[in-house]
Amino acid sequence: MSSSDFDKHSEELQEKVRLSREAFEIATQLGMKLRTRFQIADLNVAATIQQELVITGRIKSETEREEIMQFLYTEMPGWHINLNLSSVQE
Repeated sequence: MSSSDFDKHSEELQEKVRLSREAFEIATQLGMKLRTRFQIADLNVAATIQQELVITGRIKSETEREEIMQFLYTEMPGWHINLNLSSVQE
């Protein structure tokens, strides 16, 4: 591997790491916003560098699911959202 090949590979790796960190930060920030605004038990949020969100947890009602989905579409335009929220029985 030549020096220029190594440099190119290193730059590509650094960019992937940067994007992965950015996706992690987005997931962390979004999780905090969701926790502040909604009551979601066992909330987990993941984001990928391909702008895909996966949100899991438990909610109290279908109405809350609709409110959360509307919030996500407003907050994260252009992202593919996979919302997997189960309803808890009280």
